[in-house]
Parts: sequence; C-alpha cells; structure tokens
Amino acid sequence: MKRSENQQHNIREYRAGSLELESLPRVVYIEATNACNLRCPMCPITIGVAAYLYPVKYFDWGHFDLVRPYLETAERCMMSGGGEPLLHPRFLDMVAEVKKAGAQTIFNTNGTLLTETIAKELVRLEADTISFSVDGATPETYARIRVGADFDAVERNIARLVKIKRAAGAERPFLNLQMTLLDENRREIAAMVELAARWGIRHLVIEPLTPVFSEDDTYKNYYEKSHVKPEEVADDIRAARDKAKLLGLIFSSHYLVLLGDEPGYGDPRSFRCVEPWINIGFRADGTIFPCCGTSHTVGRLESSASRSAKGGRPFQAWNNDEFRQLRDAFARYDPPDYCNQCISEGRAMHFNEDLVGRGIYQGEKFP
Repeated sequence: MKRSENQQHNIREYRAGSLELESLPRVVYIEATNACNLRCPMCPITIGVAAYLYPVKYFDWGHFDLVRPYLETAERCMMSGGGEPLLHPRFLDMVAEVKKAGAQTIFNTNGTLLTETIAKELVRLEADTISFSVDGATPETYARIRVGADFDAVERNIARLVKIKRAAGAERPFLNLQMTLLDENRREIAAMVELAARWGIRHLVIEPLTPVFSEDDTYKNYYEKSHVKPEEVADDIRAARDKAKLLGLIFSSHYLVLLGDEPGYGDPRSFRCVEPWINIGFRADGTIFPCCGTSHTVGRLESSASRSAKGGRPFQAWNNDEFRQLRDAFARYDPPDYCNQCISEGRAMHFNEDLVGRGIYQGEKFP
C-alpha cells in the first residue's frame, strides 16, 4: 500500500473505530538504546523503574529487517526512548535507513555526544528534527539536573551544528530545545526563551514532569516532590509564550492545555486517543509498546515478526489481542487505567494530532 493510500485508509479506520486494521502504522518508535551517559534525577532509568531496567541495552541491527516494512508506509519514525540515541554505534546507519524508507526522522538527545562528524552527517542525511533536552538556562541549574553533562560543551556542540547547517544552506534538521519543568528550574522559564534565541534555535518546548511512571513508588515520590502545578507557573508560562512570539520563536507547552489556553479533550468518555490506530513502538530489547505515554507493553518483536497470511499486511503484532483490546477500549470511550495519567495531562490528544487532522478531538463523537 502506498503511503498516501495508507494515510487515508488509516483515518477512515480510526474514525470507524475499527479493531483489526488493514492500514499499517503511520508512526514507528525505535528505541535505539536504553543506555545513557547521564544520570538525570527525573529519568526512570536513574530512578530504577523496573519496566525500564531490561538487560538488552542496544537495538539489534538485525531487527531492522523485521521493522523495515513498517517504515515503508510510516510517515515518521521517533528514534528515541529511555536512553541517549547517539550512544548506539550504528545510530547514523539507522537514520539513513529510515530516510531511505521515506519516513521523517525525529529524536531526542542530551547533546553531549554531538561531535562535528556526527553533526555533518546528520545534516547530510537530512535528519528531520532533533530535540535537545536542556533543563536549565544557567550552567549551575543545568549541572544539578543533567548530571554528568557540561553546559558549555553542549552549547558548543549545538552552536557547531547550527553553523554547519547554515554553511550548507540546509533547512534540516529542525532543532528545538526541550525543558522538563521541575521545582528546581521553574525560575528559569523566561531565561530559557532567551537561551533558545541566543543559541539560534527557533522552537522551545516546556513540559510538565510526567506522572506516567508513577506505578513505581520511588518515581511517584520524586514526582510528588518535584512536579510543578500549572497554576503555580501560569503567569510565567504565558509570559514566555508571548516573549517567544516577539522573538520569532515557536513555543509549545502542555501547560497551556492544562491552563485552558489551548483546547483540551474534555471528558475522557468523549475522547478517542489516536495512538492505538497509528502508532507502534519497539524497545531496544524487542518489546513492543503502543505509545510513549505508558510503560505498558503489547508483545515482543521476536514472537510477532511473521506476516499474516495475506501478503503485504501488517505484522501479526499490529492486530494482536492486546492492540485490539486497546482500540476497543477507546472505541467504547472507556480507556484502560494505564492510560489515565497521560489523558489527565492532556498529552494524548496532542500526540501526532496533525496526522489525523487538527480539531478532530474537539467534542466530535464517532460511531
């Protein structure tokens, strides 16, 4: 099925609430690695969340043969997960494979390993989007949160990438800064806008600390101590949005949803998350997950690699019992418990919203 045909067929199946899909996933997550060179305090790996402590740390290159058919119709590939993707010895080969298949490449990085050679190759490959996790606008705050990283070194790495892009006259990769807002850095919201502008990055994302991993007691305790409520930073977030606009920057934040400044989804019983219809993810150890908003899994790559009897159809995992049950739950407007924390933050409705049409969630009731 051609990519454009798959898009339209997928939207029809989503609107109909189909449980077994003929269309293929339009978003593929590939977790390059579950290893990281930093020890950030809010990271589930640092905290020791059991679901993220699997022994296999690097996505096996041999798995690409199993995943590649998904990429042939996917519109984007998110190449991040629990770890730092640039640690994978063949990460650039992964980017090349995804680009060859015609999907967008998007990944998060802490920026510490972005050498000149890697930067030039990412520009040459036309990687689509790189999100730099920078959780402090000053070296002191940054060092306390991004444990093991050097603020000045990351600044130099990003500046070099920006320079390489400009020298090549390249539009891609599109760059953004992402800040996870914590009690420790909440006073640097305005400074982050200035930092993005100074570093030549046109898009700033400020997000709340996610509660998704709170099934782990240690993480839950950290979340309750460190997360910042929307009403506590309402003025700062709105001021940052306005300042970013004046500076010609794009500003994104789920805080604006939580504050009511951007559309929300309303009652979950009138909301149908799009993820089970468009998204499939593969962890480094071959575990399959439905989206990045949960640690819940829906199978393993090794046991789901064979095609169905009909040629050209999805892997069996795409229509396995777990995926069908998840679609059925949302089709009945009765999301499973493990989705509630994501939904409660208004995150789910913004995941890949552009792939199904903006406004599709605004009170529209499906059959």
